[in-house]
Amino acid sequence: MDVFFWITDLSIPVIITVLGVLYRFRPPKEINRFFGYRTSNSMKSQKTWNYAQKRIGDTFPPLGLALSLIIALVKLFIPFQKEYLSLFNVGLVLLAIIALIIMIERELQKKFDANGNSAGL
Repeated sequence: MDVFFWITDLSIPVIITVLGVLYRFRPPKEINRFFGYRTSNSMKSQKTWNYAQKRIGDTFPPLGLALSLIIALVKLFIPFQKEYLSLFNVGLVLLAIIALIIMIERELQKKFDANGNSAGL
């Protein structure tokens, strides 16, 4: 097992976990273009911003930990070339992040109107 591939494969899930903990306990308070969950929907109002930061803080830590576990199991038990396994792992992480973004964006669209006000559900 090559240490380089272990480090590179697990670095993004670890970063996801750390960012999630950071967003959970110290989310960015004000809308900004530098730090936080930044999409056009999340930046419509302070309410949408706060909701998006809370959701990313709630979902990133378990996602990062799950990805770390899956990647470790794949690396340990699937006999394949390490380069191809790394490509698979990167693809897995990208798909998970895209799925999470889609989920949070749908929640924002359901919970808030086009101006970022509560939809009154």
